Amino acid sequence: MRYLFANHNSLSAVPMGLPAGLRQLRLAHNNISSIGAGTFQGLQNLTVLLLQGNHLQTIEPKGLAGLLNLDLLDMGDNRFKSVPMHLPPSVQQLYLSGNAFSGLGESSFAGLVRLKYLRLSRCGLQDTGVPTQVFNMSTLVELDLSYNRLAVTPTVPTSLQYLYLEANEIQEFKLSSFCRDQGPQSYSRMRILRMDGNKMSYSQLPLDWVYCLRVLHNIFV
Repeated sequence: MRYLFANHNSLSAVPMGLPAGLRQLRLAHNNISSIGAGTFQGLQNLTVLLLQGNHLQTIEPKGLAGLLNLDLLDMGDNRFKSVPMHLPPSVQQLYLSGNAFSGLGESSFAGLVRLKYLRLSRCGLQDTGVPTQVFNMSTLVELDLSYNRLAVTPTVPTSLQYLYLEANEIQEFKLSSFCRDQGPQSYSRMRILRMDGNKMSYSQLPLDWVYCLRVLHNIFV
């Protein structure tokens, strides 16, 4: 068996004794509240794990151990107060939207050396809870911070291509959020930037934003 879809049931725990050849495990919208050590041991072939819409609050240090090839991990709409630790370093797509984070730590995503797509919408994030270096990952391609409570554009890597900041409370656009230095070699690789539904208009953008965001395809303000 390579695929197990058990979404929308009443499971209170991840099933044990799953086959080693499993590639996708979908357990969304159940009643799972924690993940104990060794839960996924032996599932080194698993590439997709969906746990969104559960009651997750804790993951033990070795709860995700053994997931050596996990590519997509969705833990959105759970009850985490902070980003879970000890996430598999192989993860490229991490979805955590809909959790009530008190804030992000400087090293919340440290060790995720292949991370490309990160979703953190509807997490109640404010500027004080988003450290300057938290998204300092050269692998990151897409970042979703929509529907939070940010008042200032957050600092993102210059390699980022897609940034979603719509429906926040942004009233200050900082060029240093996107470009670290001034000069012909310092520019953002941003292609799409969404800032609609905030507290600023297009006319409030700094005059020289086009030099920093010179390869931008679309901006929504």
